Order: sequence, then structure tokens, then C-alpha cells
Amino acid sequence: MAQEWEKKKSPKIIFFKSLGEFLKKHFKDIELRVEKEKDELIEKLARSSSFATTHAIVKELSAFSDLTVRQIQDICSAAIHNRQISWILSDDDVYEFYKGLIEKKSVKDSGDPDISSIRKTITEITEEKTGEASEDEELPDCFF
Repeated sequence: MAQEWEKKKSPKIIFFKSLGEFLKKHFKDIELRVEKEKDELIEKLARSSSFATTHAIVKELSAFSDLTVRQIQDICSAAIHNRQISWILSDDDVYEFYKGLIEKKSVKDSGDPDISSIRKTITEITEEKTGEASEDEELPDCFF
């Protein structure tokens, strides 16, 4: 298909992974509003001073599927340095959000210490959650 296009139209087809990548290459002065919004939410998360705020920001950030590695590093750093996040990391919504981040292909081999630290914590939480489920199954039907 690409060869047919080149024969008929002359120019080569260049593929980009995202619109942001295309705009960075061809329109360097344009800062995408969405990228700015994501960065602002990440900054708010890092400064979160309540559990409710943390849950709300995690919900907003969960809507984005295209976070950059740098943004994921910043989100992981926020969890390490802000107790409002680390204290509720095992809450279902926060846990699922962070688990999804560290499972992204783009960060699996990043070697970033903050991502590695959160990966270890999420693994421990997963083991606890899995252990709780199996312990509950062993309880008798009638427990007094």
C-alpha cells in the first residue's frame, strides 16, 4: 500500500505514534491544551492535601490513556513523596490507577527508581489483596 501511494503521489508516508508527536515535529510552537491539562492535574496530585482530592484527581487522570513516561514518573514520584497518596494507595481506585500505569509497556523497562518503587509497593498490595481473598475462602460458613 505504501509503495502504491509512493508511485502515484511521490511523497513518502510517515507514521506518527500520536498527534502530539506529529505536532511536536511540525509545529514546535504549539503546546497541546490536553498535555498542559494532564501536567496541571499531576501537579495538583503531587500537592494533594486530602484523600478526597487525591481520589478526585486520580479519577480525572484515569480518563487519559496516553500519559508520557515523564508524566508517569511524576505521578509515581507524587505517590512516594505525598502521604495523602501513599496512605490510600491500596484503595481500589488509586490501586487500579497506579497498577495500570506501571503495567504500561512504555514504563516496564524504564529503570526509573520512582516507578520501580511504586511497582514494588503495588506488587505487595496485590499480594495482600490476593492473600485476603484466599484467607476469606478458608473461613467456615458459621463463624462465632
